[in-house]
Amino acid sequence: GHAELAARINPSVQSLLCVPILSAGVVRGGLLLEDLRRPRQWKDTEIGTMQTLAFAMARGYEQEDSVDARSRLESLQRQLERGELVAQLTGGIAHDFNNILFAISGHVELLRLRTQDADTRATLSDIERVIDGANGIVSGLLQAHRGEIERPEPMSLASEIKTATQLIGRLLPRAMQVETDFGAAEGCIVRSTRQGLRQIILNLAVNARDAVKGRGMLHLSCRVDRTADIGPSAVIVVEDSGPGIPEELRNQALKPYFTTKGTAGTGLGLAICQRVAAEAGGRLRLDRSPSLGGLRVSVWLPLCGEDGDILSTHTASEEQADSVAASGEERLSEIGHVLVIEDDPAVRDVLVAAFAALDIDVVARENALDVESIIVNGPLPIDLLVMDIDLPELSGIACLERLRACGCRVPCLFVTGGVSEPDGALAPCRTLRKPFRLDTLVSECRRVLNDAKSS
Repeated sequence: GHAELAARINPSVQSLLCVPILSAGVVRGGLLLEDLRRPRQWKDTEIGTMQTLAFAMARGYEQEDSVDARSRLESLQRQLERGELVAQLTGGIAHDFNNILFAISGHVELLRLRTQDADTRATLSDIERVIDGANGIVSGLLQAHRGEIERPEPMSLASEIKTATQLIGRLLPRAMQVETDFGAAEGCIVRSTRQGLRQIILNLAVNARDAVKGRGMLHLSCRVDRTADIGPSAVIVVEDSGPGIPEELRNQALKPYFTTKGTAGTGLGLAICQRVAAEAGGRLRLDRSPSLGGLRVSVWLPLCGEDGDILSTHTASEEQADSVAASGEERLSEIGHVLVIEDDPAVRDVLVAAFAALDIDVVARENALDVESIIVNGPLPIDLLVMDIDLPELSGIACLERLRACGCRVPCLFVTGGVSEPDGALAPCRTLRKPFRLDTLVSECRRVLNDAKSS
């Protein structure tokens, strides 16, 4: 069946021994031993010698293929990492610009509440249209810097995992023991990009390969979590037998450019995975693998229908809260005091003014350093904490972890322009991404308060 090999057979051959050269299950050629004088039986030594030569040539082909595949994949990884460098820079710019947009739009909404003059309200509507246009430019910029030729769309998780697993098969050394269990991914639909899903699998596999120095265990699996706070989700889990990451460094490990590999790493692998997960509406968590002892990376991706709508687990009370907030009848009357933590003064001013307009007393701070003393030991009962995630000196997530560690269960609403996502263990908390409308702020406050009541 190998035309080139068949064409090389001497037409006057009397006895022929052909040994195929099999590389990764594919016939790459063959060795021909011809006797042009007489028909005869080939000796075992002759057959053995030919088989040994064919095996050696097959291994040579496999090594060449492996080197080529690694070179291509490493080149692709370098391109992705260079793109991520630009992504992080542009993402930071977009974060700051979204703060500006939110500050402007928030003041516009507050002005609308204070005037009934038709001309003034028409002017405010014009300003809002300009803001919406600017917001569209930021969204387009974010898509462009990520290099996303394809748009996020509903897709089969199992199919993309299969493709990514085939790619990493050529990237991992033979000495690594790799186990996969992706049966639960069958039938799961998530909203993302193919490039993004493959980046998750590739980056986590490469991280594990480097952690075990090419000679340990790697386990890749998928499960379905129908009780996640973000709704029914598929969870991709990658575990290795390496040294892991100390608990005190895990938050840092998710930040761009943090690496434990010295000059051999860029510190972008986990940051890329976290960004892709966040863009799909999910999250990423690091902990210790109970079975292999190394690092376990879990990536939650919300399930959706074929139409792309995220499967919802909202309760009737949540739907009622949305309806009430939209109608403006509910004024969050049970909240006496809100603590706002926001380092951008323009954004902080809008949040303070928004709660003040709802007759809610506000305590505002520019950083989270003294939050424990205010909430736990302060004279005022804080009913809700509204906090940015990306704060100087102490992040919002780290601050809430401290509060939860000391037993404080104050409901928290994170407002952020970044991609960081709080862990489910920090509930009751929710995340609201800037820019947003003030009625959305009220709705999300209602939701996190309902979460606190039901927990």
